[in-house]
Amino acid sequence: MTRNDFAERLLEKYRKNVENSEDEAYLKRIVTVGQVMTGETERRDVAVMLHFFIRKTGLEKDEENIDKAKVLKDLYDCRTCVDHVSQLYVKGIMPAAGRDVFGLRHIVDEEEADAILERLFDKSKRILP
Repeated sequence: MTRNDFAERLLEKYRKNVENSEDEAYLKRIVTVGQVMTGETERRDVAVMLHFFIRKTGLEKDEENIDKAKVLKDLYDCRTCVDHVSQLYVKGIMPAAGRDVFGLRHIVDEEEADAILERLFDKSKRILP
């Protein structure tokens, strides 16, 4: 799954779940900001895209306490991703990929993408740390 494929799934799910959703072109810019949209999608890419999207659309506010993310052994392997990964992990949208490992470079397949997006829009399905 490419980053563009993931972005399209996100926008489709958003339109289905949110009344009066934003302008399509605006949403596409939010999701793709700073991203090269080709190539396989890693979990860190998804975290960055989703966190920007959540903040810019106002879906949710950032969690004030992200200390629970500190258990992730690979959290600081991508220093520019730390806040994005922490927010999605603490919210339960993107749980650890393994024992105390987020899996920053793990490739996201269609099944995982669908599960992540389901948790984004259905809080009852989230997996809290």
